[in-house]
Amino acid sequence: MATDRTSSQTPAGANVALNTKLENASAMEIVQLVLDFAPGAFTPSHTHGGMGLVSVMNGEITVREAGKTRIFKAGESWTEMPGVYAEVGNAGTAPRGSWPPSYFQKGRH
Repeated sequence: MATDRTSSQTPAGANVALNTKLENASAMEIVQLVLDFAPGAFTPSHTHGGMGLVSVMNGEITVREAGKTRIFKAGESWTEMPGVYAEVGNAGTAPRGSWPPSYFQKGRH
């Protein structure tokens, strides 16, 4: 397992606290990020090449996807599907974090 705290794939609006990849897996990669969102910070609209399973560690995270806004609280999770554009961030007034261990086909995140 390798840990990289200086990833070039950091989403705008988030600070990477941890970035871990499981190497030498057959056809899949597990990418684990801990993202901290400042109040009002959001990623730009983005998509991934593979499915992501995302859990909220503290506070609330707002997800804007397919014309809908959903709010997830600490302990709740959602799935990011490949090819679906979304904006994710903190619509609140206190710092928030999410911990998304994401599963991707190799080279598709």
